[in-house]
Amino acid sequence: DADRWEARGLDLLCRELKEQVLPDGGHFERSPYYHLRMTRLATEVVDLLAAFGRPVPPELAAAARKMRHFHLALRHQDGGLPLFHDSLGSDSAEPPAADDAACSFPATGYYLLEGPEGRLIADYGAPGDCYNPAHQHAGIFSFEISCGSRRVVVDSGTETYDPGPRRDRLRSTAAHNTVRVDGRDQFQVWHGFRVGRRAWVSGVEERHEPHFQALSAVHNGYTRRGVDHRRSIVYLPGAGWLIADDVTGRGSHRLESFLHLHPEIAVTVEAGRVSLMPLGWVVLPFGPATSFEIIPDTYSPAPGRAQPSETLVFQAGPGLPCRFGYFLAPLASARLVWDGGTGFRIETPAREWALRLDLDLISLAGLRVSYN
Repeated sequence: DADRWEARGLDLLCRELKEQVLPDGGHFERSPYYHLRMTRLATEVVDLLAAFGRPVPPELAAAARKMRHFHLALRHQDGGLPLFHDSLGSDSAEPPAADDAACSFPATGYYLLEGPEGRLIADYGAPGDCYNPAHQHAGIFSFEISCGSRRVVVDSGTETYDPGPRRDRLRSTAAHNTVRVDGRDQFQVWHGFRVGRRAWVSGVEERHEPHFQALSAVHNGYTRRGVDHRRSIVYLPGAGWLIADDVTGRGSHRLESFLHLHPEIAVTVEAGRVSLMPLGWVVLPFGPATSFEIIPDTYSPAPGRAQPSETLVFQAGPGLPCRFGYFLAPLASARLVWDGGTGFRIETPAREWALRLDLDLISLAGLRVSYN
């Protein structure tokens, strides 16, 4: 009987892992925290079978390996998880290894752009066809950044699972580092763990060159409002990250881009320059008639915890098409010059960069980066 129950249990586990584990090792709910729980479950079963001299099903061993690689790569430089989709930020594991940089997980929708300045983890996935989107937040194209043991740009986190206004707020587009159109969420989130009208991401492209890394995609969450949103992120080693949002369509629209900061980061503004203290980083906005404000907010690294924090909100529009965004530079002396179209110049004490990003954004093949 024991052998029969063991076989039955392993069959059920392998069947579920086949369905729930995506080709890149991620979990179909797209939550780093719940992925970690499944990874530990699969790993413990493998270890128990090996400890008692029992055969390990090859598909179980393969799933556990893929999931562990995903988990080890998709962490911040302090070893903790990003807070996307109901995740908790703590983890006792060692920090990511150096060879985990520039990882891509296209099936799950996570991408890493990393260098000496820090690690950016971008969420370019969407709820799509998943039949269990309970932990999904309306934060397509959001990202987090860590620098060593310090979190800099953060997700708002998950203060509560209880249905209500606070839960809805933390799942909303405004609680994430992305663009909101006309005060509306990218897709419907409701009743704590429900998703209504959904959105999809398409045209994801990456480039990893010796002197830059880039990521770009479009989502259709605002198509019903006659609007498409494409975000391109370009990382320049030694300089920082360019966040460029292209909003196209018809009509007049109110555009807002949110940048949520860790509670230890304070925003100062002097002579029009936005600084993040005590790091000394600068945020250099660009766009037609772009303005910004600093609003009080909260950061919830775990349920029941809400720490005071600050959020930058950049406003643009109303006319479309509209390109706006910002350059996030770890150097206080960095400067950004934008020509109002496809050209950017980033100046640092050590180097000057020139970028040309095609306004049509049909392909990242049109991205040109040079420096001297």
